[in-house]
Amino acid sequence: MSELELGDRTWTLHEDQVLGQGGFGIVYAGLSPDGVPVALKMLPAGSSAEREQLVAPGLSGRKNVLPILAHGEWRDKYVLAMPRASRSLRDLLDDADGNRLSLAEAMPILSDILSALEAIGGPSAREPVVHRDLKPANILEYSGEWCVADFGIAKYADATTATNTAKFARTAAYASPEQWRGDQTEPRTDIYSWAVIAFEMLTGQIPFRGPSLEDFKEQHLFEEPPALAGKPHLLTALLKRCLDKQPANRWTAAEALERLATINEEPSTPTLERLDRIELREVERRTKDTIRVAKAAERREWRKALAEGAGEELYSAYRLLWHTLKQRMPSIVEEPVPLWPSTSSRVTLIDYRDVKLEIEMSHPVEDMPWKRVRPSFDLIAISGVRLQIPETFAGQVGSEYELWYCNPAGDDHYHWYETGWSFTGDRGQNTGWYDPVLQQPHDSLRLLTEAGLPWALSKPLTLVDPVEFVERWCDIVADAFDGRLPQHWLVLDPRSARNLFFLADAKE
Repeated sequence: MSELELGDRTWTLHEDQVLGQGGFGIVYAGLSPDGVPVALKMLPAGSSAEREQLVAPGLSGRKNVLPILAHGEWRDKYVLAMPRASRSLRDLLDDADGNRLSLAEAMPILSDILSALEAIGGPSAREPVVHRDLKPANILEYSGEWCVADFGIAKYADATTATNTAKFARTAAYASPEQWRGDQTEPRTDIYSWAVIAFEMLTGQIPFRGPSLEDFKEQHLFEEPPALAGKPHLLTALLKRCLDKQPANRWTAAEALERLATINEEPSTPTLERLDRIELREVERRTKDTIRVAKAAERREWRKALAEGAGEELYSAYRLLWHTLKQRMPSIVEEPVPLWPSTSSRVTLIDYRDVKLEIEMSHPVEDMPWKRVRPSFDLIAISGVRLQIPETFAGQVGSEYELWYCNPAGDDHYHWYETGWSFTGDRGQNTGWYDPVLQQPHDSLRLLTEAGLPWALSKPLTLVDPVEFVERWCDIVADAFDGRLPQHWLVLDPRSARNLFFLADAKE
């Protein structure tokens, strides 16, 4: 037992009686100067302790917020003195039959929590606060009401969260999509957590069950909450709207509180029951739309990152090609324009005596105009290499190849592949050799899938190995200066050759 001074008064600490322990502090039993049992929360000095000391005392006295009786420093700790709660919502759920409550038991608790969220984050709050870690363990029964407590990672709604704060500290089962995305939080962030708690109270299970962090992230970002069987349609609609993936689509605490108050009233006519079902149907439709938009945005970011990595990879190969040519032929190869992965224009590596070698830096592929048939693989970025020479006795004038960053097997393995097409005119022979001409990917797919065109595949998709790529193109450049180019054996009907491309019918 120890004594400590808070607010010029002496409080008693029972260090052998731990009431609770979390990520940011330990709660001990204690006595107030008047001998009343209290809870003393000990926080180690640091940003989280300073945050709770900054936020929590200012919220004391607001409706359904556990009051702070005193606060200050003791030894190397920050101390918050609070009333001794009779139990937490976690305790209540653990003791409940099936870990769930009846509608009559749950409604007053849910209402109290919303009242607290309105008090700390609503328009009447002088400085709105976002709790950011709302969960059953932080909701305590005190003096006949349920109160929100533990503001260890709370922040003022208009404050920017610094990178060295507890921005990513959260309880995975109750964290909102914006917390998983690392976005700015706002009062409706707590509404999402409230809806998760409500779902758990009424069903005995959280709506998203993990179990790993990656599972929780995927579920909170992209999955619909399951149905609330046997519950009023308006309650289901309320919770599903509060679980929307976008904060702007959720009800505020005041709006949710107003709607919650009407749910105890059963629809008095079949017509009202129909209206309730229509409301639920509309909320579920909006949820699907929001998830579809979220998935599209996530995929765009994923493709962007993949394309950036592809650009860096191809840049290294191009840079090695230029360096090798420059080292061996310094009188011929000039310094090109600045060669960076982000270069969007065509870059000339050689322009000497009618021999010209150009490269296109990698650029991402967006919204390819696939029509009747599309590839079953994913095309992320494209590039190209062009070599021009004076016309030879055989009529050759150059070689042009496409480079695709894709996954031909339709799996998770993305690499650079080289391919090429040659114009054959209307000749009828089955094979021959002609100079490849650079195409766009959608043109290549059209050539691959439409019969009767005077084009042939001169190079199937071939994995690019950087060292072999440089060696081969150095050899092609040497041939160009000797007045010849490699011959290309063509496949006039590429659809008859297996493993050249993998195709799937386009889906509407």
